[in-house]
Formats: sequence, C-alpha cells, structure tokens
Amino acid sequence: MSDLFSVLEELAAQLPGCKMASIVDLQSGMQLASVAGALSAQAAGADAYQSELYRRIDGLVEVLGTEGAPEVVVMECDQTTFVSELIGQSGYFWHIATDVSTTLGFTQAIMRKFRARVTDSVHELTGMG
Repeated sequence: MSDLFSVLEELAAQLPGCKMASIVDLQSGMQLASVAGALSAQAAGADAYQSELYRRIDGLVEVLGTEGAPEVVVMECDQTTFVSELIGQSGYFWHIATDVSTTLGFTQAIMRKFRARVTDSVHELTGMG
C-alpha cells in the first residue's frame, strides 16, 4: 500500500515551486491529506474554495444542459496556479498549487505521472474503488 502522504510529498518534491498538494472531499471541502508546510491553514481554505468552485461549475453545467461533471479545474493568479482533478468516482479531488516558477503544462505532466499512485492510495485509504 502506498502511503498517501508519502506520495504527495514525492509529487511536491518533483514539482518546482509547489506550494501545496492536497486530497479533498468534493462535497465537504475537507482535506483527506495535505502537504503544505507552513501554509497549512491557507491550503485548507484554498481546498474548501476549490470544492465550492467544483460544485458551482457542476451546477452551471446542469443549467446549460451539457453532460458530464467538470473533471479538471485550473485557476491562475499573478503568483499562483491552482490545478485540481477529480479522482475517478471516489468523491475526492486532488489539488495542486504552484508558484510561477513552473508551467501549467509541467504541473499537469507531473500529475499524470502520479495519477495512478494517488488514485490507488485514496482508494486504499477510503475503502473505495
């Protein structure tokens, strides 16, 4: 079994400028696991906000009459890029924030590299999957 915190720590170490890497409950916005160092309180707030954003976009998709829930959400600010992606049908998403020293494309490439390990770790920890 992969330890979820170890997987997140390894991901963060391979991603230049990584500010946080979290696994978040989609409905509640609560963290299952997070690696954020001194920014842990800010990471919890960012994770809760991103959870709300997913729910709002999901509602918008329904209003527009399109199919499928949003799978990836990207938000860019002056100094930070936030990328989140659903973890299959688990009810969780992972959320990565980086500073401007890395690109969105590189962040997504690292996320693809770790996708299976993150998914397996979440399923093992939550008993889902």
